[in-house]
Amino acid sequence: MEITESRDLKINVYLQACDQEFKNVFSQSERAISISKINMEINAVLSEVEHLIREQVEDENFEYSNTLEQLRVGLIEVQIETTLLDDNDVSDQKYQLDDKKRKLIQAFDTLTRNKIIALEIEEYNQSKEAIEWEVNKDENEKYRPKYLKVIANEKEVINSGDKYLIKAKIKELDILYNSIIQSSDENFIGYYIGLKYSSDFTDKKRLTS
Repeated sequence: MEITESRDLKINVYLQACDQEFKNVFSQSERAISISKINMEINAVLSEVEHLIREQVEDENFEYSNTLEQLRVGLIEVQIETTLLDDNDVSDQKYQLDDKKRKLIQAFDTLTRNKIIALEIEEYNQSKEAIEWEVNKDENEKYRPKYLKVIANEKEVINSGDKYLIKAKIKELDILYNSIIQSSDENFIGYYIGLKYSSDFTDKKRLTS
């Protein structure tokens, strides 16, 4: 193994078993890093981070907004450091900044993905709770087999971390819920009026569905 003046890494490997020698050269130049591209990617993510921070502050979710703020500061610091370099720079700093940028963006993606999944799971549990209340009524006992069929793979769907699978399961629950409510005019009218005039009601989607 040898490192050249241009920081290329030369590797020679001899395998006695097959009597062959393998050679390769690994060069930093193979990894094209553009300062302008780094800044473009940071700007795109920064707008999302700042928008999400404003939302979380309005909702008084300060712990989550503080975590986002740390990511925002980190991205801005990388951006400031890139202003000291140009695309022709061949030092390690350009590659280090790109790695730092990539890790910060990955952290943001993980953070927001987990948040979205948590919200979907919360909505799923609300839908499930609502339909369980109705299914437990004697007059709706006939819907229990359908309900049990819908939630049969609940653990698999929730643990998948796939928001689209969870959304699909929520839709199944909502469709069954609406079928139960609409099966009785008395239930439907009572349900509609109760929601419309309840001060505690926040799920407008159900009211208009």
